[in-house]
Amino acid sequence: MKRYITFLFIGPLLLMMFIVQVSAQTHWTKYPGNPVFVEGQSGSWDDAWVSYPQVIHDSTHFIMYYTGFPAVSPVGAKIGSATSTDGINWDREEGNPILTVSLSGEWDDASVLTGPVIFDGSVYKMWYNGYDGSQYRNGLATSVDGLDWTKNENPVFNPGEAGQWDDRSVAICSVIFDGSICKMWYVGREDATGIWRVGYATSPDGINWERYAENPVLDIGDSGEWDDEDILNVSVLYNKNIYEMWYMGHNGSLGSTGYATSPDGIEWTKYAENPILVPESIWETRATGVGSVLLHDSEYKMWYLGETAVKGKIGYATSPVTINVPDEVETIQAAIDSAVDGNLVLVDEGTYYENINFKGKAITVASQFYVDEDTSHISKTIIDGSQHTNPDSGSVVYFVSGEDTNSVLCGFTITGGAGTKGYWSDDVHWYGGGVFCASGGRIINNIVRDNVIDVNVVYAGGGGILAGWWGTEYVIIQENTISSNSVENNQSFGGGISFYCDGKITDNIVTGNTVTATDSWGGGGGILCAGYDPNFLSVDIYDNQIENNRVNATGSGDIRSFGGGIQYATSKGMISNNIIRNNSLQSNGDAHGGGIFINACKTTTVANNLISHNSVDGSGSYVRGGGMNYTSQYVTGKTTIYNNIIVYNEAINGNGGGISFGSELNKDALLINNTIAFNKADAYGGGIATFNYPTGVMFNSIIWGNQAQSNSQIYPGDGSTLDVLYSDIQSGYSGEGNIDQDPYFADSLFNLSDTSYCVGNGIDSIEVDGTWYKCPSTDYYSHLRPNPVDVFVDMGAVESPFELVPLNISDLNAVIPVKFELRQNYPNPFNPVTMINYQLPMTSDVELSVYNLLGQKVVTLISERKQAGSHQVEWDASGLASGVYYYRIEAGEFQDVKKM
Repeated sequence: MKRYITFLFIGPLLLMMFIVQVSAQTHWTKYPGNPVFVEGQSGSWDDAWVSYPQVIHDSTHFIMYYTGFPAVSPVGAKIGSATSTDGINWDREEGNPILTVSLSGEWDDASVLTGPVIFDGSVYKMWYNGYDGSQYRNGLATSVDGLDWTKNENPVFNPGEAGQWDDRSVAICSVIFDGSICKMWYVGREDATGIWRVGYATSPDGINWERYAENPVLDIGDSGEWDDEDILNVSVLYNKNIYEMWYMGHNGSLGSTGYATSPDGIEWTKYAENPILVPESIWETRATGVGSVLLHDSEYKMWYLGETAVKGKIGYATSPVTINVPDEVETIQAAIDSAVDGNLVLVDEGTYYENINFKGKAITVASQFYVDEDTSHISKTIIDGSQHTNPDSGSVVYFVSGEDTNSVLCGFTITGGAGTKGYWSDDVHWYGGGVFCASGGRIINNIVRDNVIDVNVVYAGGGGILAGWWGTEYVIIQENTISSNSVENNQSFGGGISFYCDGKITDNIVTGNTVTATDSWGGGGGILCAGYDPNFLSVDIYDNQIENNRVNATGSGDIRSFGGGIQYATSKGMISNNIIRNNSLQSNGDAHGGGIFINACKTTTVANNLISHNSVDGSGSYVRGGGMNYTSQYVTGKTTIYNNIIVYNEAINGNGGGISFGSELNKDALLINNTIAFNKADAYGGGIATFNYPTGVMFNSIIWGNQAQSNSQIYPGDGSTLDVLYSDIQSGYSGEGNIDQDPYFADSLFNLSDTSYCVGNGIDSIEVDGTWYKCPSTDYYSHLRPNPVDVFVDMGAVESPFELVPLNISDLNAVIPVKFELRQNYPNPFNPVTMINYQLPMTSDVELSVYNLLGQKVVTLISERKQAGSHQVEWDASGLASGVYYYRIEAGEFQDVKKM
């Protein structure tokens, strides 16, 4: 009885996560709004369960025949009909059910269940499954309109003879009519074992069937396999000279879906990576089984049963038709030329010397990575554009004919590109070394490397990728590695990416790209985003690693360099959750923003980024922002900067080692819960420098350990107004709630220790000049702020897990340490700079020295009398060998040694 109930309630369709080979359709995308068809209203004939969808398509719409069960009985199933224009939104027929059970004593008096339906041009035919309370058999019903059905002199297909593999029950699942003969695949149950398997039969008329002598044609799997108990339902299509079967297997506890192929419909080969669809959602916890599959509009469409212990519903999934390179078509471009919208061009590993063009088609061009997510395919499937025949058209991949994000490039190494000249009928532009995406598109999971634009025009950019062209396009660049691309020209921008449209840049590694401007401006060593007034781009840049990119601007004219990591101009959006480090600017003139340069933007948010070890180095009048430079010299801009860790950046010959921002148009800039530490500026504002009359509010931040010739922590220049509140500022800063105490970072990740006065001394919200500002609800690591163990907000980017009652601020600044202490250096390990903190409960003669492993003194850092309080000293170990060192303090009678 258990097997019987399992078959009765499990059925149809499958949802797959794409894996394709030859014509195989094994990778499916489930509709996110599933299920698409559910049980009827309470009291209706199908109010308990809907299952076994059989879908056909006429010239205008989809027709689904389905089985419905009433709540009052485990039998009594009937067949209903529904229609849809899109296969997703269904309308039940008012006359449901369209086929019901026969009178008592008949072979189908207990239940009728859906079977395959075909339309031969004049008549609809359904081979339905009937149940008498003991056995399944099959009948034929016909209809001229698909709604009013007449049963044949049934049954037309019965269980096999006693002792046969199908002697208990049979259920027809799939029928193909080739113009002269009907071919049928059915599941049969053996009485002795209770096992369901797959058989094959043929008929000249759909009534008189002849079984294949060597049945079954598809058997259960070996013991321990996912399909080792039953095969319960199948759907078969004939395409590209092969038969494709999706079948539902069961292992006694779960029903899943597998895939098999056959040259003749008899000899079947199961897909090696089965099952291709398994239960995964709350409405399909017990089984996910194929119902029917259609090939429609160059796409496979599937409707399937999702089952729990108490409910059955119907879901929907899709899979593209596949063109295989080189098995079916020799080149990638030839496959694209033959493709239609919705197709998948699937490319085997190898090197393809091509320059390909999507030609406006909504297709996916992908390596085998798309199939199995094995990243090794990406580096082994190479499109090399170095052999282009037109010297002015050297991009490797083109999206230039109105494509959108339904045009997808996935899983390749894109290399050898030289960019494209004057695409818009001029000779002043040259862009897109690797990918030239002037339309929309989605570029995902690729390696874009070693593409070089080396020209002599007015503007050049996008050594790796060009995205858009100041139009209405939308481009997604996601999960790529964009490395070692370069642009060299008079004016050069975007060594890795040049972005000129709306879109998003997410989860990429952008590293080692370079911009060289030979006699003018250069910017965006890693990424350039640039719109134009009044068409501000809306671009979000998040979850990326942007490292080791360079901008070098040389020459004798108006030389400027911008944004070693990111140049973000005339745009609006969010820069968040990025690691931006080791980027640099070098310039014979002005240099702005070693990590990030933001200019002429509207509302922009910079949040949850690690901005470290970036640098600017210039000889001009405006050398600013080792970590970040924000200005809006043309339009009113407002930027919110929060939860960032901005550390170890440097402004060589300039100002604002951590952040520089300025312009009288920068109104109400907000800096909240940032940690800005150990940055350097040769001139002003090691931590923060402001210029040209901006206004701003900063609270809950830590500004510590920064160095500059003047105003080491904050330089409020040129009449700027920066309200600093509830922040820890080394050497002090006027403002409500501010403190001047060592933050006692616990580690190189800038977590706070349990003794830090920054714990609990922040503020949840504050009013400044009639405007209320609130701190972010989470911290740099997306942890809740405040931590659930506490009720107080911390200062800095990282919220601590410690519960400390805030001290009275007026008393806090007067706190003198109660004991001598030498703290662990940070960061540790370090390269090449680290900080050493110590505290003195009384004024003392202090000697602080560093020793190597042989006990030899390397350097004396401090040898002088120091006042009581907390102290910090920086050690730069440049020129010394990497390894372990010891540092030792003597202060009066106190001695201590620590290892670093």
